Amino acid sequence: MDFKKIERFIEKVKLPVPKQVFAKNKKQAVEGLKKLRGASLVVMKLISPDFLHKSEFGLVKTVEADAEIVGKTFDELVKLAKRKRRKAKIDGVLIQEKCEGVEVIIGMKRDATFGPVLLFGIGGIFAEVLQDKSLRIAPIKKEEALEMMKEIKGYRLLTGYRGMPKVNFDALASILVRLGNYAVENEKLDEVDLNPVIVDEKKAYCVDIRIVEKK
Repeated sequence: MDFKKIERFIEKVKLPVPKQVFAKNKKQAVEGLKKLRGASLVVMKLISPDFLHKSEFGLVKTVEADAEIVGKTFDELVKLAKRKRRKAKIDGVLIQEKCEGVEVIIGMKRDATFGPVLLFGIGGIFAEVLQDKSLRIAPIKKEEALEMMKEIKGYRLLTGYRGMPKVNFDALASILVRLGNYAVENEKLDEVDLNPVIVDEKKAYCVDIRIVEKK
């Protein structure tokens, strides 16, 4: 997926994302770091259509927000990708301010009968293992989005369980509602995977975004 398409999607749906910069080369990565002033740690992710699950290939690194380290890590990610798949198309590297909070997944898949169906669940690396999710046919209102969150088995993780932050439910509901509305209006959009969405008491950020459009 072209990163420019992702950027347009973020803008149209008004998805909240962390401070981030996209770099096509090492020089852009080092210079782009200035846009992330205040960040102590950054997450660097190789962007390539040949590596949809980047973390499985070691293509996601958390490093100090230091120009020399960021430049070195850019080179390491590109070299690693080439070792994994020699002919891989590499678009660049996304550099994001590291976020802390609870990881959830928000998604959409277009069903042949029901149209766009929204998904909410516990996210991150455990999403596929736990399969803890709730579903609704889009569009939905805020009240329905909040009900989706209460239905999952891991709901207690969202309410401040054992020192974890109580999440901003309104921020999550807003993402679900806007995604549902956009999917209803744009039939070309076939699938959306926001995983993880990292949320704390104040805000929610869509950290990783994948979209699939009908050909």
